[in-house]
Amino acid sequence: MKKIVLICTVIMAVVACKKEKSEVKIVGKNENGEELTVNAQGDTITLKEAEALQKTDTTEAATTTAETEKVEKKTAFQKNEDGTYSFQFNLEKGATYPFKVSTNTTSTQSDGKNSQQISQISTNELSYEVIEEKLQSFVLKVTFKRFQEKSSMQGESIGFDTNAGKPTNEMAAQQYEFFKTIVGNSYTMEISKNGKVLNIDGLAPIREKVKSKLAKGLSEEEKKGLDQMLQVSLSKQAMEAMFLESIGYYPTKSVKIGESWEMNNSTDNAKSQMKYTLKNVADNQVDIQISGSSSGSDSNTLEQGVKISRSIEGNVTGTAKIDARSGWLNQATIEKKEVLKITQEYQGQKQNMSSTTKSTTKVN
Repeated sequence: MKKIVLICTVIMAVVACKKEKSEVKIVGKNENGEELTVNAQGDTITLKEAEALQKTDTTEAATTTAETEKVEKKTAFQKNEDGTYSFQFNLEKGATYPFKVSTNTTSTQSDGKNSQQISQISTNELSYEVIEEKLQSFVLKVTFKRFQEKSSMQGESIGFDTNAGKPTNEMAAQQYEFFKTIVGNSYTMEISKNGKVLNIDGLAPIREKVKSKLAKGLSEEEKKGLDQMLQVSLSKQAMEAMFLESIGYYPTKSVKIGESWEMNNSTDNAKSQMKYTLKNVADNQVDIQISGSSSGSDSNTLEQGVKISRSIEGNVTGTAKIDARSGWLNQATIEKKEVLKITQEYQGQKQNMSSTTKSTTKVN
């Protein structure tokens, strides 16, 4: 019985071997007794050479596939040969990227004798849809999604949420109507691939839409105030500042882990300096540390002869976590403290006032 099983096993092995060899057509043997076959080009080569070429082709195909996958895995923070990282947004056309900024602010005001504390929570939500990718830039459709505010002072709170109903408080109701009219509208923003805002278009029609809806029943003075508020809150400068402060501070030069870059915004009376440090680069996330300071002062004299002098000092600390593939902000937390001092002087008498504001801003 064992002999039969052994014979069957040998026969099966021979058959399998013959089947495997039959896949390569043998045309003869050379003078050394090596089996010969014909390759795809019609040349006669030995079987060993054919097998070696097949193995090489397989290896090269695998290498090409690996290299292709490596190229396709493009990230926003590309590592250079010298160990530095270069940034470019790697956004996808048709994709929509979320943007939600929430700020919790507490302000303590004092005149040296009395003080009061005001707390405010505000939330703005927008979405950024990539509608076009150019050679060196992206065109984004920016849509207003939600506005929310709540202020508290001396135990009383008022506020609104455009995702909820109209509040009963008159002031909150006016703010609600204003921002509710803005929600759902869109404008376009073109940014370079390293995050610089190149152009903003489409804000004027939104301002006109809000004016036409809210100006009914207002006096000329109130219409003028509404127009001024729209020119500030829905200006190119305001939209650009919001983007740059929250997302557009990535490095424009190649940096190593641990290296920093700065952004300065100074005028004749004020100075602002922000410092950003690349802390870590991983497969999915990039970490950036944020710090900064601001200072400024000015003075002027009113028609009544009252001289007002102001000075401000501030500092900022924070962290940002960025999606390594797209470059879009996953999460950021920024702590800010500002101290404002005001002196009023009239006919030799001075009155000092101060305000200390602390805020925590979270993005996405």
